[in-house]
Amino acid sequence: MDAMKVNRDRRIISRQKCSLCGQGFKDFGLHPADGSFALLCPCGHAASRYTIALYYQSERFNIVGIPYYTNKDRDNPGAQEILARIDSEIAKGTFEPSMYRKRGNKKMAVSSLVVEEWHEDYSRTKLKNGQITPETFRHRRRYVEAFARYFRGRDIRDIRYGHIEDYQNHLFAEGMAPKTVMNYTREFGSFLTWAHLRGYIAVKPPMPPITWARPQKEWCLEEVQEAVLAELDPRDRPIYEFLQTYGCRAGEARAIKWDCITWPTENDIGTVAVRRAFSGDVLVEYTKTRQSYVLPMAAHVEAILRQLAQNRTSEFVFPNPHYPGKPYSKYLIGKYWRQAANKAGVDISLQPATRHSKAMQMLRDGATLKDVADMLNHRSLQTTQGYTSGDAPRLKRWTEKKVVQMASFVKGKQQ
Repeated sequence: MDAMKVNRDRRIISRQKCSLCGQGFKDFGLHPADGSFALLCPCGHAASRYTIALYYQSERFNIVGIPYYTNKDRDNPGAQEILARIDSEIAKGTFEPSMYRKRGNKKMAVSSLVVEEWHEDYSRTKLKNGQITPETFRHRRRYVEAFARYFRGRDIRDIRYGHIEDYQNHLFAEGMAPKTVMNYTREFGSFLTWAHLRGYIAVKPPMPPITWARPQKEWCLEEVQEAVLAELDPRDRPIYEFLQTYGCRAGEARAIKWDCITWPTENDIGTVAVRRAFSGDVLVEYTKTRQSYVLPMAAHVEAILRQLAQNRTSEFVFPNPHYPGKPYSKYLIGKYWRQAANKAGVDISLQPATRHSKAMQMLRDGATLKDVADMLNHRSLQTTQGYTSGDAPRLKRWTEKKVVQMASFVKGKQQ
């Protein structure tokens, strides 16, 4: 007891006032009810709530709202027991002050941490530093708003595996697809990882797994692409022919500037460098994979580019002819394609009709996964492998070869 009074770095105090004598509780003594540790006022009454005033690593911490300790209430430890625990953790080097904040503290509520630190500080800083794109920031805000709304004032230190499962079930009940639920859960997992690294939680709870059958990639043949191209305004065709030829992301094609074009010479085939992208409608100086890549200039693409160069009106290679000098917006480039597809009687959106179709057409023509990955600027072959499942005609060609070889073998043996 005396040691506690002498150690000014870690003190047990009470900020209450006695309702009878009006004095503070400053004298160490025994609780009149059960003889346990207590702080007493001059008239002998004991304080009911205590604060541990802690000076640790040049910072002052107050752990408030602690009850006095009684043998009947061991699940609700008192100030003396908590102080002993803190002393032990400091000696072991495992003490984390934030873990002792009062349950129900608004600063530790999920909604408060999300609004004040995770999204407004952490995510915006990453956006400012170019670590995430504006489009990613926009999606992340939607995910964040969802789990902040669901968990509301729940203390982040009280979240367990079962709470996350309940959150997933809540998202499924709202009609979300499995992959969408996985995206929302993954973002909440990132938030918990951040909270763990910041010391708000001691252990990050495991994330419940989500499994589902991945849908087959939607794509089309070149004949279908040509049918849609024929219905486009001729002034819009250049960018769509470029997308059909290379299968690059629409946001990257929209962002190509004339400084990315290297014209063919006797010793060079000519190239198109892809080093920028539109994230939504915000131009960023990097691609989705953060890696620039170079495309060979096909003969028909060279003809298109030279014609555009003669009538150049913008720093962008493919400006929107309906809004001179301005690049295509994310909305309009998809809208023009949908309108043309409807006229052609085709139900396929822009990315499946260009990017996915380019990959499938290449694989059907015998290209390797590495060839497709290089053309589409995939970060890993695992992404490219998503195009190899469900292509029955391509697999049928290989099975027919095996059948023919086996039939020839059987026939030769019979002779």
